[in-house]
Amino acid sequence: MKKYAGQAICVLCLALAVAVIGKGKIMLNRAGQYTEQVTLLLQEPVDEKTVEIMRELEGTQGEPVSFTAWREEKDQRIQAEETGNDTWANLLYISGSSELLLPYGKILSPEDSAGCLVDAETASELFGSPRVEGMVILAEGEKRVIRGVFSAPKRMIILQGSGKGQEGFRRMALQRISGQPIKALGEKFFMRHGLNGSLLRWDLSGGFSWVQELVPGKWSDFSGWKNNLQEKSKELELIARTEKSTLELEYLRLQKKGVICLIIGGILVWGEVFVLLGKIYQKKY
Repeated sequence: MKKYAGQAICVLCLALAVAVIGKGKIMLNRAGQYTEQVTLLLQEPVDEKTVEIMRELEGTQGEPVSFTAWREEKDQRIQAEETGNDTWANLLYISGSSELLLPYGKILSPEDSAGCLVDAETASELFGSPRVEGMVILAEGEKRVIRGVFSAPKRMIILQGSGKGQEGFRRMALQRISGQPIKALGEKFFMRHGLNGSLLRWDLSGGFSWVQELVPGKWSDFSGWKNNLQEKSKELELIARTEKSTLELEYLRLQKKGVICLIIGGILVWGEVFVLLGKIYQKKY
C-alpha cells in the first residue's frame, strides 16, 4: 500500500511540475510579446498632429516602422451609460494600433476614435458582466463604445486620442522585426524624426539576448567592455527610476511570476530526480 501511495505522490508531483513550468512559460512568452516592442521615452511630448506627420514620413521610407504613441491618465472616473454605475480606471490614450501595446485579444484600430477596449474587472463593476461589447462608457465626458474586453492589465481602458487639455504623448512603441537590434532601431527613429529622448530597455529585465551587446569589436578591448557595462548600468538605472505605467507594471508582473513558476517547477523536477536516484541506489545496494 505504501508503495502505491509513494508512486501516486511522485506522479502528482511530476504533473504539478509540468503544469507550473507550462504556466511559467506562458507568462514569459506573453511578457516577451510586450518587450519585443521598442519603447521610446520622449524628452518633449508630441501632439496628435506631429504624430501624423511622423507617420506620413515613415510611409516614404524603404523600411517604414509602425509605431504607436501613448500616454496614461491614472485614477479617472468612468461611468456606464446603460447602468449609471461608475468606478475608477487608468486611461491609456493612444495614437496608432493598440496591438503594439496589447498584442493579444481585440485590436483598437487607429481610425476608431469612438471605440475603446476595457479590462474584464472594470467591465464587470460597471455592467455586472464582462460581456459588454457594444455598450457605452463615459470617459472624461466623452462617450466610447466598447469594442473588446481583455483580462489584464486590470483597471485599464484603451482609447484613441490624447485626452482633453493634456500635453501630448511622451512614449512611443515601435514595432520590431524579429532579431532587429533594439538600440539601432530606436536611435535611427530618433534621428529620422528629430526627437530627443531615451530608450526604455524592458528587455534587460527579462532574458539575456542583450548580453551580446556587452561584447566590444575585439575581445581584448578592455575599455570597450568597460564602456558597454557602464552603458547597460545607465539603461538599468533609467528603468528603475522611470515611473511605470499600468501596462509596464504588467510586463514586470508577468516576468516575475513566470520566473518564479520556472524555479518552483525546476525544484519539483530535481526533487523527483533525487527520489528516483535514491530508490535506484537502494535497490542496487
